[in-house]
Amino acid sequence: MEKNVINKCGLEINKVSIGELLFNKTMLIAYVLLAIGLWGIVDIFHLRFFGDFANADSAMNHIGSSEVAQSLKNSIFGEGGEINKNEPWGLFVANYMFMLYSGSAMILLVAIGELLHFKNIAKIAPLFTAFGLAMVLGGMFTIALDWGNPLHLYWMFLAVHTSSGMWMMLPLYMIYIPFAIVEIYFMITTNREKARKVAGILVVVGILIEFGEFYIQSNLFALNTPRHLWNFDALQPFYLIITGFTAAFGVMAILSTIILKNKDYYDNTMDLVRKGAILWIVILGLYELYASQIMPEIYKNNILHGVFGSDFMMGYVILGSALPFLLLLKKSNFLTLIAGVFLIIGAYVNRYIFVYAGNSVPMTDRAGTGFQADRAYETATQIVYLPPHIEEIAIVLGSFGVTLLVYKFSDTLLSFTKEREH
Repeated sequence: MEKNVINKCGLEINKVSIGELLFNKTMLIAYVLLAIGLWGIVDIFHLRFFGDFANADSAMNHIGSSEVAQSLKNSIFGEGGEINKNEPWGLFVANYMFMLYSGSAMILLVAIGELLHFKNIAKIAPLFTAFGLAMVLGGMFTIALDWGNPLHLYWMFLAVHTSSGMWMMLPLYMIYIPFAIVEIYFMITTNREKARKVAGILVVVGILIEFGEFYIQSNLFALNTPRHLWNFDALQPFYLIITGFTAAFGVMAILSTIILKNKDYYDNTMDLVRKGAILWIVILGLYELYASQIMPEIYKNNILHGVFGSDFMMGYVILGSALPFLLLLKKSNFLTLIAGVFLIIGAYVNRYIFVYAGNSVPMTDRAGTGFQADRAYETATQIVYLPPHIEEIAIVLGSFGVTLLVYKFSDTLLSFTKEREH
């Protein structure tokens, strides 16, 4: 039986109990993941701000002390993982890239599908757009909890540099997130006449904003040292879009199987996902072949023959690209689901390599501050790599909890999969 609804501002809001809203199975899973993330936050906060660090005075007064020696080492190099000062970027950034670009790509794909009038797109648009936005917020949760960022936010207003990455991102998110919410509103509002009047404008503006986001993000990463096969000023926006699209199709395959399995448009949706994934895997392969031909040898050798060589070939090329492509050639919903899982794994490996391989040499001092100013990497010959700290992994799991919580809470109230008359 359909739940009773309250119509407010053109939205049909479900009348649900507190138990249904806050304690359904999905929300309970989200709470567990958030609890794990909270443990990671508390522990990494303690490590970063209350570690056993020594100063020059204590070192002089306790010459030869092993405890002071270890404390001095901690004060210089950190205590491991994301908080280790040897490593500028780590798992927080990798997860941010995966969540943000996969979610953004899913929203962009929906907008393109609406523009091209794909069959049944109006029925699946609210689901994929809402979950895409939830993924964006999950990624922002991760990067916000890199404990240096609160200080960055504080200083960005005291020492304004409008060309900095933080100042590029601030106006982007102030426009991007509210606009995505507006898009979702017009997808599910009962005021269909008003929605029809603004639909064309929303789609076009939405696509422009999405492309603008990928462009600004690529400029943000271009402020850092070139990162492996992908970071070229002209090509990086295409890298973010192409890899984001392939990952988004993986997420869509899983969501469709879990949420739309009993809908009459499920088969059509999975067929769209299958065809789209095949197309963008081919485009991804062509992009990587071209990029590998023009990438400087030092970076190419670092990734293909260095620490991440096996991860790149097995996790990204074979498991994350070639195998899904072969599975998708079969017109099977089950194999499309399995291919989707592999696409997500491959995308995550890709982001992980992008971030950690970017800590390779030679670092430049063009930024003039922080890790690039001390020139410590210029004499190194290998990727500076330390595996993620357990607290980092916990916080990443917490970001998945944020995604589930945001989506399920809003879906319980607004029913994104409800069939509406569009």
